Amino acid sequence: MGTLAEDQIAVFHEDGYELGVANHLTGNQIGKFKKAFDELEVVERSAEYRFVRATRDIHVGTVLGIFDGIIQPKCARYTICLGDNVHVMNQTPLVLINHSCSPNTALKWPAPPPHESRNFSSLAALARAHPEQVFPRVVAIAPISKGEEVTWNYLSSEWELSCPFECQCGSRRDLCVGKVLGAKHLTSAQKTRMSPYMAPHILKRMAACESDTDHVDRYYDELELQ
Repeated sequence: MGTLAEDQIAVFHEDGYELGVANHLTGNQIGKFKKAFDELEVVERSAEYRFVRATRDIHVGTVLGIFDGIIQPKCARYTICLGDNVHVMNQTPLVLINHSCSPNTALKWPAPPPHESRNFSSLAALARAHPEQVFPRVVAIAPISKGEEVTWNYLSSEWELSCPFECQCGSRRDLCVGKVLGAKHLTSAQKTRMSPYMAPHILKRMAACESDTDHVDRYYDELELQ
């Protein structure tokens, strides 16, 4: 995910909400997003470790929020990728949801926009007019108990992370990817397992890579027949 600008570094209220985010909002907006995310709270275990947990039991299919915000051409620590050179900086506690290789939430993506809306400027305009056509929703894919950490899989939206990290999600050995580099670096088996939750732009890149591999395999098969 990248690095925030100095004026966006996270500092926390006593109730766990992030001042680096809240400082950019009016008092009215702060009240609205606290009410909108009443199922979630941000916990600070240390200066380096923060996480989001459920404040009540959450059922499968519950929409926890929409990952909307400021569209920008470069990735940063608190962005997710919407497409080639298109990223969104969210300004709510959703940005602090940690990665897991066996997460309890996933990003549910809207249908891909028309071809002419996929570049940065046109997608930014579409997001302003019809955000529901651009931004993914955060949806529970497993029951989440009160007090349980809320997680999602960063590889579902990021082809290549700008800041790779060693995974410490605690998932089973056969599920954990070990080092979180980006969807580009997953094995075929891992891609297949994660594909139901992958962003449309990730699925497109995966398909292109498989096509390239098929072309290479066919080339060598033809050489062997000669």
